[in-house]
Amino acid sequence: MLTLLALMAQSATLDADPYVAARTCATATMQAADAPLPGFVDASRMLFYTMYGARARPAGKPLMERLNDMTKEPLPKVNPAEAKLLVLACEKRFPRPATVSAEQLPAKEVDRDLMCYGVLGLLQGVAQSVRGSQPNDPWLDRIKAAADPTEARLTDEVLIGAGLANKEDFMRAYNRQLVASLDLGEPLAVARACGVKGG
Repeated sequence: MLTLLALMAQSATLDADPYVAARTCATATMQAADAPLPGFVDASRMLFYTMYGARARPAGKPLMERLNDMTKEPLPKVNPAEAKLLVLACEKRFPRPATVSAEQLPAKEVDRDLMCYGVLGLLQGVAQSVRGSQPNDPWLDRIKAAADPTEARLTDEVLIGAGLANKEDFMRAYNRQLVASLDLGEPLAVARACGVKGG
């Protein structure tokens, strides 16, 4: 069956524009979910494609600001019958490792914590959304268990020592680490390297 899908995926094409392709992949991921309501893992993969799209077409804005803008933009339409085929095409177009190790995170502690803080913060929003429709979903607690100590380490003293005392400098460094996380893998893989357990 997987071989058949792989062969059929050759006819499932994505737009040459990486922004459009990534946005299409976000839609296809959600439509291809096997459950009636997409769970956290599918939603986090959708976040990866959305972040990739934001990086591909930044419109002169930092990643977080661009992500906020994109929530107001309509997603490309995907034929539900082609969603699973498109997901295979997406995995080929946007390859990423299945796992990310802690050793691959930034060597400098403040940069590492900024990356984890950013990725975990985005995933916490995803988990909160999923929890709204699936009250027993465990991912919000798992994400918070790693996010809270990460945030606690980013004290005023640490940020001042890193030259990030004002909001503008902090947000530049924060967005830079979010963009860099995409080169490591999708958000959930990075989150596991940041200490998220379970799943």
